Amino acid sequence: MNNKINESMQIYIDIIKKYIKNPKKNIDLFNNEDDKCNLIAEKIRDYLMSKLYDYIYPKEPLANDLVFYGQTKKLIWLKPEHLDIKKIYINH
Repeated sequence: MNNKINESMQIYIDIIKKYIKNPKKNIDLFNNEDDKCNLIAEKIRDYLMSKLYDYIYPKEPLANDLVFYGQTKKLIWLKPEHLDIKKIYINH
């Protein structure tokens, strides 16, 4: 798997290098019509998300999460009126 990712990243880097050497106006490298480009960008995104997923969405709450929850729970009595928020801006 890592070999294919490295290969895909190298191909995409080569495409970026070509673009830098010979830029074309109004081309978005990440939203390209080229199927190969799209596939490579998708594989890179999937790989990065798979590596980051556990950090973004941990299975158990972290210590800081519990502290933040405790602090916000203390403020449950606070209402929008206490903060002088106009009624038209309040979502109920």
